[in-house]
Amino acid sequence: MAISEMLDVEAWGEAVFRDVREDAPDLQVMEKLAAGRGWLVRSVSTDRAYAIDTRGRFEDYLANLGRNTRLKLFNRRKLLADGGSIELQNAWPNRVDEFFELLNRFHRQRWGGDCFNGHSLRFHKQFLRQVGEEGGAPDLSLLTCNGQVISVLYNVCYKGNVYNLQSGYIEDFHRKIALGTLHLGYSIESAFRNPGVYGFDMLAGTGKNDNYKVRLATLSVGLQSIMLVRSPLLKALYRLKDRLTSG
Repeated sequence: MAISEMLDVEAWGEAVFRDVREDAPDLQVMEKLAAGRGWLVRSVSTDRAYAIDTRGRFEDYLANLGRNTRLKLFNRRKLLADGGSIELQNAWPNRVDEFFELLNRFHRQRWGGDCFNGHSLRFHKQFLRQVGEEGGAPDLSLLTCNGQVISVLYNVCYKGNVYNLQSGYIEDFHRKIALGTLHLGYSIESAFRNPGVYGFDMLAGTGKNDNYKVRLATLSVGLQSIMLVRSPLLKALYRLKDRLTSG
């Protein structure tokens, strides 16, 4: 259904469209539609998404990274291997419950709460099943050392692009190893080595302490979340709020 048709048939006072690419035709369509119908357009938030073009050589990609970034992403593999037997495993489809339990455990240790539970956990399990049915390939990546899972990455490959959705790891595993970044390096290399993959999408958002994505990305795009307001009362209230905020 076209955006104009969708907005015409639904009864609504305000509608929010999140994370629309700044270069997307849909954004221009909504702005033009709002101008023509007297709706208020408000910017709710802005963000930036980061990705890696994987159609070249992984070695060339590494060479173009900064020294410290290359160290964290790739060069610390030898140090990790010195600690024991290192393996990468895909928990899909037989170890899905274990994967999400580990992801939640690592998130509780780092952030103080689960990553997914209840409704959101059921949603993601159903999402993974649907991805597989539609030709995608879930990669619930487990990085193990001597049989112990030390890091997890929630990746999904769909139509030539790998989407990195979440991660979790043992924070204090080794003081010289950025475990999350190192695990990410394995997945990025796998995307480069796969001729059917053209990109590794890290999506929007930043890390806990810094924006590591900006140092890894070869591509980025701005995102806007916009609100369309049709209700006369809400338009007046939002205009008043914006004046008070700017004043």
